[in-house]
Amino acid sequence: MAEVNRALDVVPNEPYFLNNRGFIYLEMDSLELALKDINQSILINPENGWAYRNKGIYMIKKGEFALAVDLLDRAIQSGEFIDELYYFVGDAYYKNGDTSQACNYWRQGAQINEQRSQQMLDQYCD
Repeated sequence: MAEVNRALDVVPNEPYFLNNRGFIYLEMDSLELALKDINQSILINPENGWAYRNKGIYMIKKGEFALAVDLLDRAIQSGEFIDELYYFVGDAYYKNGDTSQACNYWRQGAQINEQRSQQMLDQYCD
């Protein structure tokens, strides 16, 4: 967090730095602080797929699984390589009661060596 804050001191409103701090806040369960930074990142750069992934994670944590799927799909559409993206889409589908779709996404994640996708695939899918 200290490094990201120093970077933001040097380059205020840099969307990737804001998004990174938002992710750290997500990991700390400081959800409202996370949302503020992630939304600011999206406002500055609406093409930032990482920010949509992180906002999707926020929605999963808030129990808004359908919104999470929409945001995570937007991250997929960005075309960027985004770490654990398919794991999180699968997680949102699974928590929304759609194991079949969850398994589809975890399979895609496993194909690109997402370890958590492979774990979920082994645990919940045929």
